[in-house]
Amino acid sequence: MTYGHDYGNQRYSPLSEITPNNALSLLPAYVVQTGVLGSFETSPIVSGGMIYISTPYDAVAAIDARTGDVRWKRPPLSGHFKVCCGPASRGVAVTHDLIVLGQLDGVLVALDRSSGEVRWAKAVANNDAGYSMTMAPLIVGDSVIMGLGGGEFGIRGSLSAYALTDGALRWRWYATDPQHWFGPSKRLRSDSGRFDERESAQLRKKFAGSWQRGGGGIWTTPAYDPKTNTIYAGTGNPWPDYNGHERPGDNLFTDCILALDASTGKMKWYFQLSPHDTHDHDPASPPFLFETVDEGGRPFPAVGEADKDGFLYILNRETGKLVRRSQNFVESNSLATHSSAFEGGASWSPVSFDPRLGYAIVTAAEHVRPGVAAAGKTGYGTVSAVDVATGKIVWQDTFDEGLVGGSVSTAGDVTFIGEGGGYFDALDTRTGARLYHFQTGAGVNAPPVAFEIDGHENVAVASGGNQQLGTLTGDALFVFRLRR
Repeated sequence: MTYGHDYGNQRYSPLSEITPNNALSLLPAYVVQTGVLGSFETSPIVSGGMIYISTPYDAVAAIDARTGDVRWKRPPLSGHFKVCCGPASRGVAVTHDLIVLGQLDGVLVALDRSSGEVRWAKAVANNDAGYSMTMAPLIVGDSVIMGLGGGEFGIRGSLSAYALTDGALRWRWYATDPQHWFGPSKRLRSDSGRFDERESAQLRKKFAGSWQRGGGGIWTTPAYDPKTNTIYAGTGNPWPDYNGHERPGDNLFTDCILALDASTGKMKWYFQLSPHDTHDHDPASPPFLFETVDEGGRPFPAVGEADKDGFLYILNRETGKLVRRSQNFVESNSLATHSSAFEGGASWSPVSFDPRLGYAIVTAAEHVRPGVAAAGKTGYGTVSAVDVATGKIVWQDTFDEGLVGGSVSTAGDVTFIGEGGGYFDALDTRTGARLYHFQTGAGVNAPPVAFEIDGHENVAVASGGNQQLGTLTGDALFVFRLRR
């Protein structure tokens, strides 16, 4: 079982009991309080009648999906950790007998699914140097695919495969290397344009080692295509983040969508969204896979990425070629000058994709940039339905504050999202109409999931807020069902 519901990260459920006609009858079936406060961003996984969640500081709990009774719980880590954006864990991976989790302290751990006891633990990174693991692992065959985050601390980002049996390293792909770091042009990019060839040659020598701490962390769960045995991942921002003076050039392979061979880690192709990024526009939302058509109506296999720059990028996942870019779903970066008072975009929020409609549902946040006047505004959020066959926004709704958390869509024509102000919402996937609104008491900055128990549809979502965003703090998992 995986973070995105399926290997394609579509976050689409075939369940259809909850519809626009009855969503108003939703009620909380139960609430589980974890006892752990912090950035609560987990995406629950439901398997065999159990809900498995991780919490801030990497506690893990197994919960009876029918009753909400906690069957076992692993305590949170203690201490202080070098992380940029709160002690978050975005989830676990589940096999027939294991629960796998990457920890803030750089340790990859496998727990016994029935008891929570540690089966094995492997130190794979040094948190003192800024490395951490916050993404939900991806299980491919008998390997655990895991990325290392920490791009704000001058790390060298990577994606690795570890043996499911004992955590032994099988392969590692690095996001930066001396051969590609500066990019192919003889004229290196600067923060405001390009240097001439003479100055570029000098800068290549002066900053020859900048790739060693160049960033490119991978901190959200990749997608996987079993037909081609290909992993699709997004790489994080270069370092230093907002100042490119000490890292001239393209800074490859930061801010990229890339395809890797799942057996070897060898790169098949890459597409860089923001060369020499100085605006933190890394593709943080998990890539998702789908089928669509090009401008001539010809079908092709696609990978999508909702970026922080406010656009959904649609690439041919066999070649890495950009096929289309959507209309901008937020205003902040629609201008080439990046002069807006807002920033945010899709952030790490996972997209849900309804394959029947061809709609990608994108939640986004727009926060006022520090020190910039924004005509009295304090930021806002949007949820948009993007038609992937055209790139056009079919419908969009605006919220009073940024939406950071993600969505899940179902065959019942309902999409579920959360708000930082504490609301859990149900929307009509076809029209965007708001169907249901429930106050959970803490920020819903986590993606909901839909699951079936005893023949009935349920929706689970974490309500605990986000330290970086300053949303309401809590420690609860809510599960909703129709009134019966």
